[in-house]
Parts: sequence; C-alpha cells; structure tokens
Amino acid sequence: MTTDVFYGADCELRIGLMADQDTDPTEWWSLPFISFTPAPQRDRIDRPKLGVARHNPLDPVKPIPGFLRLVGDLVVDGDAAHLPVYLFCLLGAPATTGAGPYTHVFSSGAVAPRYAALQLKVGADDIRVYRGLTLGAISLQVGAEQTRNFDIQLSLRGLSRDREAEWLDGDLEADPTESVIHRTVFRRGGTAAANTLDGSWSWDRQMAEDAFLSTKAELSGLRPGGGLHTGQARFRAVGKSFDILEEDDTVSAFDFQMLGATSGHEIRFEHPNALLAAPPLVISGPALIERTFNWVGHQTASVPASKITVINATSAYGA
Repeated sequence: MTTDVFYGADCELRIGLMADQDTDPTEWWSLPFISFTPAPQRDRIDRPKLGVARHNPLDPVKPIPGFLRLVGDLVVDGDAAHLPVYLFCLLGAPATTGAGPYTHVFSSGAVAPRYAALQLKVGADDIRVYRGLTLGAISLQVGAEQTRNFDIQLSLRGLSRDREAEWLDGDLEADPTESVIHRTVFRRGGTAAANTLDGSWSWDRQMAEDAFLSTKAELSGLRPGGGLHTGQARFRAVGKSFDILEEDDTVSAFDFQMLGATSGHEIRFEHPNALLAAPPLVISGPALIERTFNWVGHQTASVPASKITVINATSAYGA
C-alpha cells in the first residue's frame, strides 16, 4: 500500500468542452477552485445464488456491481474571468456583445445537452478523469458583510469516470487574469432594493437521465429535463412595495449584481420574469422587523427564466 500523504493544495483541476459525449476536449483550462467533491454512486447488489460453495451457508455471497451514476459538487470563486470559462465548458458558448468590456449571456432553455470533461490531479501521477459532465444546478448565497468572498456552487452530473497516469492530450489554454467580485447588490427591475440583509439565487436544470440498454452499466446521456428558478431576499423593512407586487401578481425582474473589483467587470444572476410568493409578516416583541421574500422565475416568448450575465475583458468563448 502507498504511504504517500496528499493535501488539497496539491491538487490541480483541468476542464474542457467536449464536442459530444464521446470525444475528449482538444483544449483545456487549468482553473482555481474552492472545492470539488465527486461522488460516484454505484451500489453493490446482493444476488444470492444457491449451490455456491461457501464457508457458512448463512453468510452472503460476493455482491455484483450495480449501475454507475456520477454526481459532484464544484465550488468556485465569484470571479468575472474564471466563472464564464466553467460555464462555457458546461453549457456551451454564451451570446456575446460589446466591443470591450464584453457582455456574455448564458441563458436557460437550451434543449441540446452539452458535455465537459474534467481532470483532477491528486499527488504526482494519479489523474482522475470525469467525462460527460453537465451542469445540474447553479446557486449562490450572499450576505451584506461579504467582500471578495463569494462562492458559486455548481452541481454536476456526469456519465463516466476513468483513471490516467498522465494528463490527456490537448492544448492547455492560458489561465485568465483574475477578476474578483468586490460587493453584491440585490435589485428589482435594475434598481437596488434598500435595506437588503442577504439573499440566494438558484437555477436547477433538473437533468433527465437517458438510461438506455447498452453494453455499459452507466448512463447513456443527460438532458435538460425542465427547470426550477427560485430566489430569496431578506430585508430589514416593512415597506409595502413588495407586498403590492405579490398581491397584484406583478411580474418583476430580480437579480443579484456582483460588482467586480476591476472597473466595469461584473456578474449578474438574473430571474428576468418572476412572481413573488405571499410573504409572512412576523412581529415579535419590540425588536426590528425582518421580512423574507421568495420568488419563482418563468419564461416568456422572448425572455428566459434564468440568465447569467458576465461582463469582462474577454472578447469571445469558443471562437
């Protein structure tokens, strides 16, 4: 058995966009990350067979391997240069406009599956390869006291795993210059909402599994199978404006605008069309009143339910 000891800081991650679920990327990015937790799911199935020699007839026989499902959680920094590379690999190329800084928009509603491959190096020669990765969900939580410490949670689904002794072939692209987020503002219709304490945003793609009969005991594909677009914001306020929006069934645009430390850079997590749920009004003693509002996004003929907009100095992804 090996006696080596590894540390998380020894690990390196490379990610690339696959042309399809069977073709390895031709270009890779080595990007920083906060944490990565791959969690393969494959049960050992008890299948007792009679007439098999065993030492004790009451003990089980060797179980058989079950069907493989690959899930994982990848946490990355709120960074206007690095986040869109991850999104490009997991969702495909964004819609890009502008002449510098450039605006890149990733939208919900895409039907065609997009796949990425990820290589994780642990120690000197242990490279674990995860193929057929796609974005299952993306979410974030923000608080008023945060500065340059914003985690973006990426929930991943994948098709297969492997192990290599060296990096897979392909060009290693230059690591984008860091562009960290400094502060976050919650907005309704592009206007900052006063007295906001904290909030959360999520886009759950609710992936559908293609578990076809095949020669491999693993998924044949993953497809966007619907979406759930939700958000929440907590306020130190009793103003009636949000109650009126809920009571009148007013469709509103809510977003968390993450302002970059670099001038002109930002990330916006948006629900362009959303309806508020009826919020409770909790009055307990003479203390200040806090209110929490929840909303659900939906799509229209021209506007998606969720958008992630990144403004930075990169002219294009996937050119």
